[in-house]
Amino acid sequence: MVKSKFSITGFWFLTVVTTYAFYNLVSLFLEFFFGITFFKPLTLTHGESDHLVFQIVTFSILSILFIPIIYFNAVVVTIDNFNKTILFKNIFTKKKRLYSFTELDGFVDTYYKDGYQAKFDIIYLIKSDKRIEKISRYFYSNYKDLKAGLESLTYLGFREFYLFKNLKILFRQNVPD
Repeated sequence: MVKSKFSITGFWFLTVVTTYAFYNLVSLFLEFFFGITFFKPLTLTHGESDHLVFQIVTFSILSILFIPIIYFNAVVVTIDNFNKTILFKNIFTKKKRLYSFTELDGFVDTYYKDGYQAKFDIIYLIKSDKRIEKISRYFYSNYKDLKAGLESLTYLGFREFYLFKNLKILFRQNVPD
């Protein structure tokens, strides 16, 4: 049995950044609109309304961008080779998605390039010729163990990565290969 471990540089870093942005958003929102300084914002400038509006907009954008990424990728993956199942469990909603190896067509691998040209390997599970689940090296520190746990599944080859398809998969939309 292989259980995923979240990576410090991927998942936990994004979680800290998201928490920081959301904390500041709530703090600045309360200060600007209600004059309440219940939470002390963690920003460098305080008091001036122009700076507060700018910071509210900035932290709103950061929160809107990062909260869905954390929410949808906060998934613990458990591969049980004895029972030939793979379980995806969201740590926030506790929602589980269980797949039997027999119901899956197999898996493909690809990669994602970030803005600095670093490559992150990704595995997609395929069911009925559609990519249904993702396992990314960016979010899991034991990616190689997870990939080795899938060795009894059919390897369907390498596929080119497209950002639009990954966004559809992130929001649980089926994407044909």
